[in-house]
Amino acid sequence: MTDGRPEPAAADRQPPTVRPVRATDAESLHAVHAQCFDARSGEFWRRSDLIAALDQPTMTALVAETPAGVTIGYALARRAADQAEILSLGVAPDNRRSGCARHLLRQMVKRLKRQGVSHVFLEVRETNVAARALYEAAGFRVIGRRRAYYLSHDGTRTDGLTMMVNTSRDLFNGTA
Repeated sequence: MTDGRPEPAAADRQPPTVRPVRATDAESLHAVHAQCFDARSGEFWRRSDLIAALDQPTMTALVAETPAGVTIGYALARRAADQAEILSLGVAPDNRRSGCARHLLRQMVKRLKRQGVSHVFLEVRETNVAARALYEAAGFRVIGRRRAYYLSHDGTRTDGLTMMVNTSRDLFNGTA
């Protein structure tokens, strides 16, 4: 118990169902996104922008849901040739620390690999300790820094770290 919330019991840590996004998921996906990112920050996507992105043929989008069909997380990636960039990954606050983000990330990279992607990139706020820990545990490594890249709601700027992983790597196990 590090943030005042009890850790989920081992029996409650079953991975969520992860599946491709359907057109009917736009509302629930955006609702989770809005819980994850401040509307005044540079990471927030308006609903219309999210729907437009989902319609792009180069987009790979996954949702994570409970057995009851409630959307609790998502991952969005855009492919270009043999590379992809994870554009956004979020898990509803009440479902964090459950392994959902880890499961989404693993499934996204596996899917991208099947689509012919050899390297996956992402950018993360330098100050986002939880996300950085997830990506580093998965095997992503920092390959660059974008100074003052992210705009915070209070007007300050934070560096962004560019990270990359090779899809031949077994995420979270460290093997190729």
